[in-house]
Amino acid sequence: MKVKKFLEWSIGVSQPVVPYALVAIFLMFFIRGPGYYAPRHLNTLWNLGHIVFFALLPFAVSSYLERRLESFWSQCMLVVATSVGLGTIIEIVQYGLRIDVDLGDIFRDVIGGFFGLFFLLPSRSRIRKRWLRILQTMVVCLVVLQVYPVIVAFADEYIARQQFPVLSSFETPWEIERWNGSADYAIDDEVYHSGKHSLRVVLKTGLYSGVSLFYFPKNWEGAKRFHFSVYNPSAGLLPLTCRIHDQNHSRTQQLHTDRFNRKYSLAHGWSTIVIDIQDIRDAPAGRQMDLKHVQEVGIFATNLRQSRTIFIDDVGLD
Repeated sequence: MKVKKFLEWSIGVSQPVVPYALVAIFLMFFIRGPGYYAPRHLNTLWNLGHIVFFALLPFAVSSYLERRLESFWSQCMLVVATSVGLGTIIEIVQYGLRIDVDLGDIFRDVIGGFFGLFFLLPSRSRIRKRWLRILQTMVVCLVVLQVYPVIVAFADEYIARQQFPVLSSFETPWEIERWNGSADYAIDDEVYHSGKHSLRVVLKTGLYSGVSLFYFPKNWEGAKRFHFSVYNPSAGLLPLTCRIHDQNHSRTQQLHTDRFNRKYSLAHGWSTIVIDIQDIRDAPAGRQMDLKHVQEVGIFATNLRQSRTIFIDDVGLD
């Protein structure tokens, strides 16, 4: 009972600032987010803004809904339709009038609308308490599913700091989230160089296909070597390229000569690639790479005639 009164008091106190919060969050949708290379936890937290905005929206216009629609379920239909419609418009504007909108954001918009309906809208009291509790439980579960990536991001960032100078050994549950790329990839427990897991990568045909280590401790100052191991299960040689760049490279024209690139030809079996940090430092033409702000490590193949599978393990510094 005390909790209920506290929540009612909190809602009453915060109601005057809701319109200002809505304007602030709405403007957030139309400005650039944390950035392509921002820490993972910032990108995941940014996504939660959709839930907050569309949760507050029906609360802010509750008096209008009461005047126009007496039925709570009619209000529900209007809120859901608004969440989908306005959410789609926001996505289209954000993506420069292209069709490839983020359906995940629209789903979060609807979740936010549901939260506002079943937790904040005064007319929710018209629902039988039993059904209201069931609906609220469902909404809480949906919100938890959206908060989970934020928890994972914080947890894996902490683990990565503890593991350093190991950058990726694929032995922890969320480590695959540090990687992205154009190839198909997954954690594998049958082929590994050390430990009990590796990253299985299916390289596709086309100009480029591979994976990138994206989220990792960025300060490599003081290290002597960067290394990783690759298993080639095929009999033929496999050409593979390793690419490394820093923050300055991302802010310029991203020329080929402004980063570290080195090609390798891998025979059947395990190969361990070892690269001197000094070679990485001296790779950009006309400058030195900023080893305090390394941003991405790419491992990829070019112009493959057929798909090839590789296994990556033991990515780190020493």
